[in-house]
Amino acid sequence: MVRAEVGPAIMREVAACAVAIATRAPDEALAALRGRPPIDAVRAGFADGRWHSASKRPETDTKGHDAFFRIQRIAGPNGAVFLYSTVVAASLFHAERAAEPKKRSRCFGAVAAGFAALLGYMAGVAIAPIDLAVEPAPIGASSCEPAFRWIVGHQVFAALTQGLIMALHEFETAIAAGDDEAVGSALALAADLLLASAAAFRFACDFPPEAYRDVIRPSMMPPHVAEGFSGLLSYDHRYLVQLLTRLRPLMAAAQARFPAGHARLTLALERVYDDHKFICARFGGAEAPSLRGRTCSHLSGVEQLESYERARSRLLHPINRGDRFSADSIGPIE
Repeated sequence: MVRAEVGPAIMREVAACAVAIATRAPDEALAALRGRPPIDAVRAGFADGRWHSASKRPETDTKGHDAFFRIQRIAGPNGAVFLYSTVVAASLFHAERAAEPKKRSRCFGAVAAGFAALLGYMAGVAIAPIDLAVEPAPIGASSCEPAFRWIVGHQVFAALTQGLIMALHEFETAIAAGDDEAVGSALALAADLLLASAAAFRFACDFPPEAYRDVIRPSMMPPHVAEGFSGLLSYDHRYLVQLLTRLRPLMAAAQARFPAGHARLTLALERVYDDHKFICARFGGAEAPSLRGRTCSHLSGVEQLESYERARSRLLHPINRGDRFSADSIGPIE
């Protein structure tokens, strides 16, 4: 879809960007992203993707979520808009990364690798898969401005989630076509994007707990936003969980036919929850409820995440008679 909409010339530039992200230092990758045609050529006629302030208090719905995190839904050809948003998010990430002192500028390499894998997949360029054995990046010593990093981190997470949705649709198409090679490629990309998303949690929260307690958490509570505001309100994540629910029979078949790819996908999903729970606990969620849960749940933030993890992990495995939940009841990845 993307290749057909933007044409071979731009896709060659996208391929060069993917290779640059995968092989160069953050400042060089940023220069490659900003210095090549994909952004300017693809965004022609689209809304500007810069960081805008919200015009009014965000409400407790998907539009309120997008307003708070400065996420714009752009009308236009789906493939071209998707490519544009991916390149913009990758540029934002690398700008933050390149601004760090040299000893920290290579942290969160899994996020960079996820963008490289996504752009490479679109352009038909093979990128080395993310190594599950690599230890997660340490956090808390960044020179970033916490409130801005929180926003940019969620924008990066949104782009990676949309890439994961694309990978799952590619998986579904390949299964229907009986194309085993394409199934393997789609599973590999989905696993890479889950691993990148796990690292994006740490990237978004690379600041002291006091900054979350004193600045960020209050900004997501009344009077700044409506009561019950949460990452649970993301449209992309709601769609993702609904898609995983629909694809569950195919995932069960993939477990038998593509055991290595399915196993890596399962481990990648576990990494997402491990890192999310780590961040949640670091910011007080081992005892306190989440923002959304503080008015409707007795569970701590970490306990709530463990509940989601149990439910969502089942979506990658055969249906059991005791499973009784819907996409709405298990919610999106928060």
